[in-house]
Amino acid sequence: MATKLTRTLSRKIERRYSVKAVSQAFGDVEAILRNGTTSATTTDPVQVLESWVSKMDNQFSTSGGFSNPDCPHAFLSLLESPFFSTNLNAIVDYLSSRVEQRVIRRVAWIFHLLVLGAQSLYPNLYDLLVDTVPIVSRLKTYITRAYDLPLKFPALTLLTHLCNQMVLSESDFTLLDDSFIAYLLYAVEKSSYSDEQCNEAASQLLVAIHKQCRLRPSSQDSWDGSPGNTPRPIWSRTSSPTSSDSPLLTPASVGLKQRCTSSSGITPNASVSKIVFNLGREQGNCTAFVANLIFMLNREQEPTAILSLLDLITSIVTTPATFTLFFTNDLKVLVDVVIRELYNLPADADSLRLAYLRLLPSIVLNTQYLKFRHRAAHLASLLRNLTSRESLALVSSEVGKQAIQTARLCEESLAYGPLV
Repeated sequence: MATKLTRTLSRKIERRYSVKAVSQAFGDVEAILRNGTTSATTTDPVQVLESWVSKMDNQFSTSGGFSNPDCPHAFLSLLESPFFSTNLNAIVDYLSSRVEQRVIRRVAWIFHLLVLGAQSLYPNLYDLLVDTVPIVSRLKTYITRAYDLPLKFPALTLLTHLCNQMVLSESDFTLLDDSFIAYLLYAVEKSSYSDEQCNEAASQLLVAIHKQCRLRPSSQDSWDGSPGNTPRPIWSRTSSPTSSDSPLLTPASVGLKQRCTSSSGITPNASVSKIVFNLGREQGNCTAFVANLIFMLNREQEPTAILSLLDLITSIVTTPATFTLFFTNDLKVLVDVVIRELYNLPADADSLRLAYLRLLPSIVLNTQYLKFRHRAAHLASLLRNLTSRESLALVSSEVGKQAIQTARLCEESLAYGPLV
């Protein structure tokens, strides 16, 4: 019943240790949730829900209350309970009436998460939350205030969900400004060895803000126009292909000066995500974040999340100011991931296959990859395999063209003979 949002608030290994703490905290309310019916003394489901909210608030109020793993498990216990499904209409009416009322911020936060958890069953609740409450502003406050530490991790996760699922209004999007992004980068750097959960949540929010830039109908996030700061892809496809199967390609030179000149067929792009802009500007505070990108990509299984990560990584390695952000070990892992995925992706995963193929030339030609040439022979063999007649017959024409383009761009640098 619960949405993916509430599921991602808690990792499986942590949920095992949260069950006992949550059950003890809610007592008789927990028993009602499991049974799906109200008790003999309580006939109104709203009273049960009020009691649940009160007990949840008490955990925020007292020292020794819920830990970060306990909090999402408590929401899951309610949202996935027989009680919630049995009394859905009454609960929806209750949340609709309460979400607009002025309450203390902890209680407001509890209502917000309940609305988002229930929105898959009643989508209008989601619209109600976003339209009637300054949710982005409130979440930003929870994230940045030092004395709201119990709310920091849930707020990071909820704001990530909002950025991934909808196009924010211009006023809300403006709140995700350079200073907030710099704060998140600093928070990731600071928490890399002390708070793994918030560290990863802040990293995921930065990826989601990048996606939010992409979701917007017209990007207003651009570089300031100063020399050397305009992001440039390493190649472009010309308007007239030589044939229906093979586009006319202009490989970029390996040399930095030639690589960044339009005479090599490079098309300047005047717009860049505000995340990439700040990565270029805050390089001293982004070491942990760029390492996290590779870590998350290596273990992520959700295709949509993988595409978001690949889009940001590709933006980083196609923007001159951020070409060298990835350390050598990170690049080695990234190459390993690309090889593994291109060999093992299912036949119907065209979007992922295209994303990996578009990323690969940027790694080879723009980063410091050619200084250590990690698994270059494997890459050459992989590209030969992907562009063989047998392989091309099994994929769509778009994937086939991209595979040929990637192979031709990389073949000189890999220096293992013609790949196509």
